[in-house]
Amino acid sequence: MIFLKPESMNSCKRGFKTMRDKSRIKPFLAEVTNIWEKYPDLRFGQLVMDVMPNCNRLWNIEEDSMLEAFHEFDKGIRGRRDAVEKVKAKLPNTPNFYGTNNLFAVSEGRGDFHFRLYFNDSDGLFYMELGDHLVNKSDYESMTTIKIVLQEYVKWMAFMEYKIDTHINLKDYRDGNIWIRRGFESIETAFAVFKAYAIGYISDLPWEEFALVMKYFDGSLQEKMREIADPELKDMLMGIKGAYVDFVVGMLSEAHNSKEKREAIIKYIAEHPEASSSDVIENLYKNIKR
Repeated sequence: MIFLKPESMNSCKRGFKTMRDKSRIKPFLAEVTNIWEKYPDLRFGQLVMDVMPNCNRLWNIEEDSMLEAFHEFDKGIRGRRDAVEKVKAKLPNTPNFYGTNNLFAVSEGRGDFHFRLYFNDSDGLFYMELGDHLVNKSDYESMTTIKIVLQEYVKWMAFMEYKIDTHINLKDYRDGNIWIRRGFESIETAFAVFKAYAIGYISDLPWEEFALVMKYFDGSLQEKMREIADPELKDMLMGIKGAYVDFVVGMLSEAHNSKEKREAIIKYIAEHPEASSSDVIENLYKNIKR
């Protein structure tokens, strides 16, 4: 065994030529700071794990590659924000709860909600929430409500042209209501998790009621949306005050079945820009023969 004298060790340190340039540190941290400040609700550990889910890479990743990952993370969130704004623009009348702009919501008569899907601007993820009156409940009324939510949710997904057959990994689904507190990177994944939860939840309903909701997943809903597709009219209808999915789909169906009705709907909307969805329906059935 060879022992080095202290002075020999010092000379080795002085002769070490591969020391990294410390001037890289401040610019790197400045870039990270710029991105982190856009998402202040994230703790630093959360930010790093979101940027680099594969923790094994942290050991030997270079700073330039790390910055690329930070920028990709930021780009991904900005992309989801843009997508969210497009959804809001298409359905401007989606109800608001607790000051949050929801992308999709099913409300109850008292103005509260059964369920909502919303985008968290601080971390760029999609979240779902059940109304307090449905959490940890297993009675018939609660199961019926979840069935209705699932029906409306799948109709909304098809209407907005999102996939309803997205598969999920086991890590995307947890027992109980843990999924409520988790964010998802896409609307499709969030829906897939809720679908798995809801189908299991309502499985104790009488068969005829359970089968009623399952028919929404046989492909006929998407086929109908493709059949009545009319982008020009759809955009006009979605801009109507008080517009909702069933209203738009109903008007598209009427227009698909009758050229006269399509022309009448377009003319009425053009001449009455302040008209509500109720006004459009009333005018159609009052002035156009079936």
